[in-house]
Amino acid sequence: MLPRKLKGGALFISLFLSLVIAVLLSLIILLSYYSKLDYERFIIEQNVSNNAQSAIAICIAEDNLDENKVITDLYEEGKDSVEYSKKWWGCYKAICVKAFSKGFSRSYYFLAGSSLPIDTSLITKENGKALSLCGETVLKGMCMLPKAGLERAYIEGQNFVGDKLIDGDMLQAPATIPGINEKFIEYLEKKLSFQLLESDSLLDYETFLSKDSLVNSFLNRTLVVQSSGTILLSNKYIKGNILLFASNKIIIEENSHIEDALLVAPQIEIKDNFSGSLQAIASDTIKAGKEVHLNYPSSLTVLYKEDTTKGRKVPAIILDENSFCSGSLIALKKNEGNSLVNPLIKIGKESMIQGLIYSQGYTDLQGSLHGTLITNGFILVTPSSVYENHLLNATIDRKSLSDFFVAGLILNKNPGKKIVKWLN
Repeated sequence: MLPRKLKGGALFISLFLSLVIAVLLSLIILLSYYSKLDYERFIIEQNVSNNAQSAIAICIAEDNLDENKVITDLYEEGKDSVEYSKKWWGCYKAICVKAFSKGFSRSYYFLAGSSLPIDTSLITKENGKALSLCGETVLKGMCMLPKAGLERAYIEGQNFVGDKLIDGDMLQAPATIPGINEKFIEYLEKKLSFQLLESDSLLDYETFLSKDSLVNSFLNRTLVVQSSGTILLSNKYIKGNILLFASNKIIIEENSHIEDALLVAPQIEIKDNFSGSLQAIASDTIKAGKEVHLNYPSSLTVLYKEDTTKGRKVPAIILDENSFCSGSLIALKKNEGNSLVNPLIKIGKESMIQGLIYSQGYTDLQGSLHGTLITNGFILVTPSSVYENHLLNATIDRKSLSDFFVAGLILNKNPGKKIVKWLN
């Protein structure tokens, strides 16, 4: 049989089909290659994310970690690296975690704190005296009270009008209230002595005065503004990783906005109608005016160290009428055994606190607390008199506060440490 003759165009068709098949095979190979790269990238990113989450858990759980550290062997396999930094920010810990591997990294910055006891509304110490309730006073939740317990009283023309003295369990008060974290005390002393960290960045005070707004990410170094006199915050917008130091006083006017910044001075005054969130530390007094609104997570802390050369003072945190604070109020004295000076936390009428009140002295509560109160004693100051161990028209109610609320890391034992807020 004679061989068949092929048309000339068949060669071109064959070449074209071969080229198409080659291109398709090349695309399949490239697709497989890039799919493998994407998968490897996904695995690396997933490992980096998991490592970051593990480092977050370690930083929250462990109190004795170094302030800054690089961990090159997270799981003892020699291939997982993370670094973290921890510093106090008010009564919370500001923690930065970064995980990295093969050119990939992931960073998180957040505030960490501690959960409040779920069922405890009030802890005071044994002083041998009953706590007297007047007016529409409400106690809800477990209360640790002196052995003398609770009693009705008649003052300022008002008798106790509730159906029962307490809505919850009443337990024996301890000899002393829960102790304060010594590292927190050390931090407060350093801040009140105006000690800066090596990582801080100092902003010239005159430059600060010329600016209407100041914003600094927590991923950057702390921006510090320092004055040898008084800092007046009027028409200022301040947000983020910013520390304000004043040797005399800081005054915050209504027309300013502050978010997350830290303020340190002997005296801090917050004018009427201010709204914002801040961390404040003072050695003398923090006073908030009427209708002040401090958003979560805010903290007001006074640490008083008696100076016998200047006479006795009464260190205090004062919230005037119709004010609100979500966070922690903390009044401490350096020499706790000294009974001559006792710090005071005073909450005005119709004011509301959500969170924790801790006082190593007295508490004058004429408003409402949804949370936990820890105090050495009570005092009630009215226009006509001063009463010890009295509550008038006050509310202390742990049940009305969410179980997920996170307070500061101030106690010797801080169970249930959690993330307070994610920072940028």
